Amino acid sequence: MAQLSHALHFSVGILGISGGSLLLLVNSYASTPGEDFIPQTALGILLLVIAAVLAYAGLFHVLLNCNRRFPSFMHSYVWHLLPSLLLFIFLPGALSLSHGQPFSLVCLTVSGLWCGSGLVYILAGQGVLRPEDLRPSLVPGLAAFTLALLLIAIVAVLAKRTVLSIIALGISLACAHQIASLSAAGFGQAATAANYLLVCLVGVYFGVGRLLSYITHGEVELPATWPKEKSPQTQTTQQNPEWTSITLVSLVMNLLAACVLACPLLGVVPQLSAGHVPWLWTAGVFQLGTCVLSYRAMDTLAATFSGFMAVLRFAEGYSALLTLYSIRPYSPVPFPAVFSVLLFVSAAFGCQKSLLEGLYRLFFVAYCIAIAVEPRGFLQGGTQGVQAAIFVASAGVLFVYALNMHFSRKIPTGQGLVTALVSKVNALTLRPHDKDLHAPYLGSSKYADAEVLGHACSVLAAFAITATVGDRGALCVLVLPWAVVAGGALQLLCGFVCFSRGKTFESTAFILYGVMWTVWGLTRYGGLYGESRGFNVAVGIICFMLFNVLVTVAALFLNVAWFAYALTFQLILISFLLDALGSLPYGYDIGVTIIFGLVSFYCFLAHLFNSTFQSPQIPLGQALVKLSGTGGSSDVCPHVPARKAASVHQIAEIMKNGGICGMPTDTVYVLVAACNRPDAVVKAFKVKKQAQDRPMSLWISSIKQLEPVKHLLSPLLLEFMQAAWPSSISMVIPRGPWLDAFGLGEAAKHIGTPQSIAIRNPDCTIATYLINMVGPIAVTSANPTGEADTTHHNQVYAKLGDKVNGVLCDGPSPENIASTVVDCTKIDTGHIGFFRVGLIPKSKVLHIFEEVQRRHMQGEMNPAFEPNISDMQSIDGLYDVCDGGERMVSAKENFSLNTESMSVTSSDQEKLLLLNKNTELRRVNQELMKLNEEWDRVYRNATVGLQQRVESLVQENNAAKQLNNRLLRKVEHQQSARDYYEQILLQELQKNQDLQDYISQLEGRRDQKRADTAFTADKQLVSLFSLFCLSLCGFPPPISSSVSSAFPSSSSASCSSAFVRPEAGPPRSWTVQDLKEQLEALRCQTQIYESEFQTEHADHKNTLQENRRLRRKREEMRQQVALLQEQLKVYEDDFRKERSDKQVLQRLLVKRNSPAAAAAKDPVLEREQQKPSEMSAEQLQETYNQQGYISGLPVLNPAELTDARRAFAALEEEFGKEYTQYSLHNVHLQYQWVLGLAKNPQLLEVIKAVIGPDVVLLDSRFICKYPTASGKPSADRPDGNVQDTQLPYVAWHQDMRYWGIDGGPVLSVWLALDDSLEENGALKVIPGSHHAGMLPHELATRQGNMLSVNQEIPEELVESEKSVLCPLLAGQMSIHDGFLVHASDPNTSQRRRCGLVIRYVPPCAHPIHDPDRPRKFLATVLACGTDQFNHFSQ
Repeated sequence: MAQLSHALHFSVGILGISGGSLLLLVNSYASTPGEDFIPQTALGILLLVIAAVLAYAGLFHVLLNCNRRFPSFMHSYVWHLLPSLLLFIFLPGALSLSHGQPFSLVCLTVSGLWCGSGLVYILAGQGVLRPEDLRPSLVPGLAAFTLALLLIAIVAVLAKRTVLSIIALGISLACAHQIASLSAAGFGQAATAANYLLVCLVGVYFGVGRLLSYITHGEVELPATWPKEKSPQTQTTQQNPEWTSITLVSLVMNLLAACVLACPLLGVVPQLSAGHVPWLWTAGVFQLGTCVLSYRAMDTLAATFSGFMAVLRFAEGYSALLTLYSIRPYSPVPFPAVFSVLLFVSAAFGCQKSLLEGLYRLFFVAYCIAIAVEPRGFLQGGTQGVQAAIFVASAGVLFVYALNMHFSRKIPTGQGLVTALVSKVNALTLRPHDKDLHAPYLGSSKYADAEVLGHACSVLAAFAITATVGDRGALCVLVLPWAVVAGGALQLLCGFVCFSRGKTFESTAFILYGVMWTVWGLTRYGGLYGESRGFNVAVGIICFMLFNVLVTVAALFLNVAWFAYALTFQLILISFLLDALGSLPYGYDIGVTIIFGLVSFYCFLAHLFNSTFQSPQIPLGQALVKLSGTGGSSDVCPHVPARKAASVHQIAEIMKNGGICGMPTDTVYVLVAACNRPDAVVKAFKVKKQAQDRPMSLWISSIKQLEPVKHLLSPLLLEFMQAAWPSSISMVIPRGPWLDAFGLGEAAKHIGTPQSIAIRNPDCTIATYLINMVGPIAVTSANPTGEADTTHHNQVYAKLGDKVNGVLCDGPSPENIASTVVDCTKIDTGHIGFFRVGLIPKSKVLHIFEEVQRRHMQGEMNPAFEPNISDMQSIDGLYDVCDGGERMVSAKENFSLNTESMSVTSSDQEKLLLLNKNTELRRVNQELMKLNEEWDRVYRNATVGLQQRVESLVQENNAAKQLNNRLLRKVEHQQSARDYYEQILLQELQKNQDLQDYISQLEGRRDQKRADTAFTADKQLVSLFSLFCLSLCGFPPPISSSVSSAFPSSSSASCSSAFVRPEAGPPRSWTVQDLKEQLEALRCQTQIYESEFQTEHADHKNTLQENRRLRRKREEMRQQVALLQEQLKVYEDDFRKERSDKQVLQRLLVKRNSPAAAAAKDPVLEREQQKPSEMSAEQLQETYNQQGYISGLPVLNPAELTDARRAFAALEEEFGKEYTQYSLHNVHLQYQWVLGLAKNPQLLEVIKAVIGPDVVLLDSRFICKYPTASGKPSADRPDGNVQDTQLPYVAWHQDMRYWGIDGGPVLSVWLALDDSLEENGALKVIPGSHHAGMLPHELATRQGNMLSVNQEIPEELVESEKSVLCPLLAGQMSIHDGFLVHASDPNTSQRRRCGLVIRYVPPCAHPIHDPDRPRKFLATVLACGTDQFNHFSQ
C-alpha cells in the first residue's frame, strides 16, 4: 500500500516532466529561425504552470517518503502561514533524498529550470527584452542547469535509478543543444527536440504505468515500472541524515547564481542585464525556502547560511535590474565588509559539521571582500572572478555530497574532525544534538531557534544605512536590497518562526523591526523620500517609537542583551525622526547605527555560540525586573520530558517525597499529588485560589488498584469500571469507608464532596506509568480557579509559579476538551446520570452501561472480581419465611446473597442459584407490574383521546356532507335559473331583431312618400308660374286637364284636406321615435340579463371550487380516520402483547418455584417471542413494487421519539433554524443518535423486506419546513390557502435524477419527527409512476424550491390529478422508490414539519460514471448484512 500511495505522486511528477518536455519538443521542432511556433508569453506561462505541478509532486512525495512530520497548514496560529507557504511552494522535494530518493531533487531542479526560463520568455514576449537579448538571457541559466542535471544523472546511474537518470540526462542534453541553437540559428533544434522526445516517451511510459497500478490497486502493472524493493540493511546503509537534500538544493541555487555572474567575465554574454534577473531572483526565492526547511530540520547554521545567500541573490538581481534604466549602482564599503565577517563566523561554526562545509563558505567570504574592494560591486571583474571559483566549488561539493548521500563508502569531507579537536579542549563542551534542544515554548510547531539569523539581519541593515547618498540618486547607492531584504523580509521570516515556537516577545520585536526597516529603506533609499520631509513622515516614526517603548519595557523581564538591543534601536528611530524634521546632528545617525550594529552582532554571536557549546556560555544577562510566578526556571521547578523513563521516575520520586507536579493526560494538563502523602494533597488543594467549591478527584492506573476495597463496592459498578476504563470518563461514586484504604487521612476531606467522589482511570500511557509507581493520586486542574484549562507544559509554571515542584513535559495537549463525568451514585437501581458530557459522547457511555447491565442480569461475573469461596458462609438464615412465602430481598441483601452466600456443597450451590434467580424474577415481576399499570394508564388516555378525535372528525365529516348537500342543491337551483334566463334572453333577442326589421321597413316607406310629395309640389309651382306670366301679358290663362288635375277646383278644399289629415292619426315620425325608444329599452334589458348571467356563472364556479375543496377535505378526513384507526389497532396489539408477556412471565415464575419444571421449556414463551407484524415480507414487497411507496409504517415508540426530538432541538439551538432547514446533511457520521435512527430494527425490517437482507445506508438529511411568519391565509384566494411563491416547497421530481446510482434500486425513507399533514406540507406521490422510468427535468419557474439544483418535472408530464397525500404521525415513516414522482406543498400552518430522509441501496448498486458530474458518496455505512461488492468503499 505504501508503494501504491507513492505511485500517484510519482505519476504526477513524471507526467508533469513529460508534459513540459512535449511542450518544448513541439516548440523546438516547429519553430523557424525567424518565428517561434508558440508565442513567447504563452510558452513562459505554460512553463510556470508545469513548474508548479512539479513542485506539487515533489512536495507530496516528501510527505509519503519522510517519517518526519511536515508542518501543518491548518495550524492554530495564523503566523505560521508564511513559513508554511514558503515550504509548500518553493522547496517541495527537499526532505526525501535523506531516504535515498532522488525523485524529489529531479522534480525540484527541473521546476527551477522551467521557472527561470519561463520568466525570461514572458519578459521577451512582453517587449521588456529585445529579440537579440534572448540568447544572453537564457544561456547562463541553461548552462548552470545543464551541469547540475548532468551531475544528478551521474549519481542516479551509480545509484541504479535508471528512469531518473534518463530524465535528468535527457533534459541536460536538451539544455546543451538549446544553447547551441541560440548561438547558431537552426543548429541544434532537432537535437533538442530529440532529447525532449526521449524524456517524454520514458516519462509517459513510467508515469502511466505507475498511475495504472494506482488506479487498479496494484493489479495491473506495466513491465519494469516498479523497482525491486531493497533489503532493510541496504536502505539503512544508504541513509545519511547528516547530509540532507536541503544542502543539495542550496548548492544548485549557488551554482545557478555563480554561473550567471561568471558568464560576463568569460565572454559568454556581454554584460549583466535585466534578462538575468529571473535566474537570480529564482535562486533567491529557493534559498528562502531552503532557510525555512533548515529551521524545520533543526539546523540553525544551515538556515542562517541560506538566509545570507538569499540576501546576496536579491542584491545581485537588483543590480542587474538597474541596468535596464542605465544605472550602474555604487556599492558602499561598510556593508560587504560586515557581511564578510558574518560569513566568516558562519564558516567557522560550519566546520563543526564538516571541514569541507567550512572551506566552501570561505569562498563567499572572499566574494564579499571583493565587493567591498571594487565600488561597482557585481558589475566588475573581481567579483565575477570569485563567482567563477564559486561555480567550480559548488559543482564539486554538489557531486561529493550527492555521492556520500547514496553510498556507504564516503568521500572524505572532514566530518567530525573539528568536533574531535574541540572535544579535546577541556574548556569547551559541545552541546549534544538533541531533538528537545529546540522544543517549542507555548507553541506546537517544530522549528529551530531563529534568533541567530534575526540578529544577523539587524547587523546587516544597520551597517547598510551608514552609507550616504550625497549628490547621487537614491537608486545609485546599493543600499535598498540590503536594508529591505536583510532587515525587512528576513526579519519578518524570523518573527514568524519565533511565533510558531511560542516566543511571543521575540516574534513581536522581529516583526516590528522588519516592518520598520522595510518602510524606512523604501522611503529613504527607494526614491520615495524626495522633498516631503516634515511632520507627515514624523508622525509615522513616532508611532513606531511608541511601539518600541513597549518592546523595551517588555525586554526588562527577559535579559540585559534584549533590553540593550531594543533600547539602541530606539536611538535609531530617534535619528530617523530628526532626519525627517531636518534637525539631524552631524554624525549622530552613523554613531547610533554602529552602536546598534555592535549590540546586534553581540547577540548574534552569543546565540550562535550558546547553541553550539554547552559550556562556557556567552552571557546575555539576567532579567532586570522579575515577577513572582512567571518564567519557567528549571532550577526552581524541574521541567523534564515525559517520553523518557528516567524523567517519569524523577517526577515519581518528587511525589513520593511530598511534592506536587504538573502532568499531561489524555485531555489537558493537571496538578497531581500522591494519596499516600496527605500533606501533598493538602498543598495541592491550597495551591488553587478559591478551590473550596472545586473538589479534587481520585485517579488510578487500573482497576486492580481497587482490589483491597472491592468488597465495599457494588459488583455492577466494578463491571462498569472494567468496561469503560481506561478512557476520558470520570465516575462519581458514593463516598464510603473504602476511601480510607489509600492513606489519605485527614486530607480525604479535600477529595470529592461529603456525599460522593470522582474517580477516573485515564487513557494516557504517561499518566498510567506514573500512577503505577506512585499509587492512586489526587488530581485537580493545573490552573487557578476561573481561568482556562492548561494545554501546554510551560503554562503550568506560568500559572502556578514556584508552588509546583516539577512538571512532566509532553508539548501541547492532544485534546482541549474535558472528560465526561458520569453520575454512578444510583447505579444499583439501574440508572446513571451525566454531570458533564465531554470527550466521550453520552451515547457511547450509555451503550457501555447497557452491555454491562445485560451481562450482570444474565449472571455473568467479571473474572477479575470472582469471590473467594473459602471465606464464604453458609446460606442458612439468609432469608425469612413469612405467611404466604418468602419476603422480598432488598438490593443490599441481594448483593450479600451474590457475593457472600457461596457454600462448598453442590446442593447448597443449587439452592443459592435458585434463590438468586427467584429474587431476580420477583424484582422483574414488580417492575413488569409497574410497567403494566403505566401502560394501562397510557393506553386508556390514548384510547380516550383517539376516540374523541375520531368523534370530532366524524362530526366534521357529517357537517361537511351537509354543507356539500346544501351546495349541491344551490348549484341545481342556479343551473335551473341559468336555463330560464337563457330562454328569456333568447326571446328578447328575437323580439329585438323583429323590431329592427320593422323599423327598417317603416323608414323605407317614409323615404318613398317624401320623394313623391316633393315631385308633386314642383309640378304645381311650375304651373302657377306659367299662369302668372300669361296674366301679366294680358292673355287669359288656359285651363287644361293637367292643371286641373294638378290643382283642385277649390283651394279651400285643398287646404282643408291638407290640414285635416294629420288629425286622423299620429304623424309617421312620432311612430318611429317610439319604436327607437322601445328598442333602446330592450337593449338595456338585454345588458341586465347578460350581467346577471355572468354573476350567476361566477357564483357557479365558486360553488364548484368550494365543492372540490370540501371533497378533498372529506378525503383527508377519511384518511386521518383510517390512520387513527390503524394507530388504535397498533395500540391494542401492543397492549395485548404486553399483557401476554406479563402472563407468560407469571407462568414462568410459577414454574420456576417448582424444581422439577426448572429445566423444561415453555412453548408459550417461545411462541410469544415472535413479534407479530401488520404485513408479511411478501405483502410489503408486492405493495411496494405495485405502488412504488408504502406509508404509515410505525417505527419509533414515544420514548424514542421524545429522545430524537430533544436531540434535534439541541441541533436547532446550535446551528439555527436557517441551517437546520436543509443543511444537516450526513450528520449520522457525527451523531450516534442519528445513526441509531437509521439503523432502527423495525425500520430495517421493512427495508430488508423490499430490497433484500444486505442494506447499505447511502445518505441522510434532515428536512424541516418551519411555519410561516404570519400564518394567516391569503385573502385573494377563495379557498383561503396561502398563495406565496416565496414559501419553501418541493417541486415534482424523482430522486434518481440527482443520485446517479445504477445496478440496483434506491429506496428513500421519510422518518417523521413531527406530524406530517396537508396543512404543513406532507408528502404527495403519484402511485405507479416509478414504472415510467426517468422523466425529463427542467428549471423550476416558481420561487422557493428546496431542491438544491432547482429542477422540476414539466407540468404536462405530471398526472397531478392522480396524486395521493401521505400523511404521517410523529414516529411513523413512509418509503418510496427512487423513480417515484413526488413533491410537497409549502407549510401554511403554525406547526413545524420535520423529518429525517434516509436513502438505502443494496450492495450491488454502484455510482454511475459521469465525467461532467462525478458522484462521490463519502458517508456510506453498511446498515445490515454483508457487502460483497465494495462499490462505496472509496
